[in-house]
Amino acid sequence: MTDYTDIAARIPQRQAGVSRLQFILALCLLDALSPALITIRYFGPNLVFLVNIFFLLMVCGIAATIRAQTKFPVVAVLAVLVFLAISVAKMFLLTTAGDYNQTTESAAKYFLSFMMPMVCFMGVYSLPEDDPEVIERALVDFARRYLYMVVPFVLFYAALNFSGRISYFGLGVNFHYVTPFFLRGAVPVVGFVILILLTGKRAVLLNFLIQTLVSFSRYLVLRPVHVMVGLATLVIISYAFQDNLLFLLRRFRLMYEVFLTLDLSQGLFSISNSWEALVLFGGRLEELTGILLYFEQHPGQIWFGAPPGANYIWSVESSDLLEFKNYSHFTWAGYTFRYGIVLTSALIVFLVTLLVRTANRSSGLWLVLLGILTSSFFGANMIVSPTTWVMIALATRYGRRLAQMDR
Repeated sequence: MTDYTDIAARIPQRQAGVSRLQFILALCLLDALSPALITIRYFGPNLVFLVNIFFLLMVCGIAATIRAQTKFPVVAVLAVLVFLAISVAKMFLLTTAGDYNQTTESAAKYFLSFMMPMVCFMGVYSLPEDDPEVIERALVDFARRYLYMVVPFVLFYAALNFSGRISYFGLGVNFHYVTPFFLRGAVPVVGFVILILLTGKRAVLLNFLIQTLVSFSRYLVLRPVHVMVGLATLVIISYAFQDNLLFLLRRFRLMYEVFLTLDLSQGLFSISNSWEALVLFGGRLEELTGILLYFEQHPGQIWFGAPPGANYIWSVESSDLLEFKNYSHFTWAGYTFRYGIVLTSALIVFLVTLLVRTANRSSGLWLVLLGILTSSFFGANMIVSPTTWVMIALATRYGRRLAQMDR
């Protein structure tokens, strides 16, 4: 006989869990305002600094959802606290005045970035909801709202660029959070391709292609004829609109032309600070050069990272740029600089293991996790964005059940 008393007792808990999850994902929508702030900068006040404030608000909001009965392992909390203690020790024991280009702002970002993953994990593990269908529905709703927010600004940005109001063609949008939930046929894929091409961002396009190809690879065996027809259609469409495509892919074409003339006989880093490196990597190679130079000067710090607040020198001579930085667009170099090779290696092992354990090419959340890992080679979302860590935490707690549900 069904125990309706027990069911009734669980209903308020489930409703509370869903509303708490929706609140966390609503906070993650602040991530979608970044493209808007970048677009506004070109013809109005520079409000890009608000991005960091949004990220701080997201962390504080997620922290407010943490409950004492969180299922987040105590061992994980202790491990974070140990590394936090090591960071504080580095601040007082490894530094002398003026040695490391230290700033208070960099120190604040160091600790915020360090604590952000634990806050996101504890928030997600405080959710009482265990129904994978509810989780997936909430993620789809999040993805839909994210698109509603960013698409108008992508179109507006493209219009400004095509009309000559903006010369730089490249608007960073974290589409890898949302596209996997809409990969259900050729029409949405073509729509996303057009939308992403309009951003002009190479990393966004590469990330989308990886997620899409992995997702549709499951049809190579199940529906080989459909795959061949789809590819043939894509080739025909590309040929019919080749002039438009070449215009939108002009940065890739320039990269290809530069690559053909490269002399790599002395190694990749030999082209650092050249115009060719700037075209190919957009200053990222110079970030790696700066980090390597820092560790050459302070070799012992490679194990547990630079002291909180330390910066390396980022120099791009071809553009007359000289700045201090404490992160890198190549996430793993940035983590190594801040927190050392020990923590970075452990994080890589954890994420790769999570990707393997929850693998399912038809699972939207798994494809988001894949996109997070591939984007870590182009951007610093893992270092700065709570949205990334909310998705990783959701994949850690619910990934396997969502993968089984989508089989």
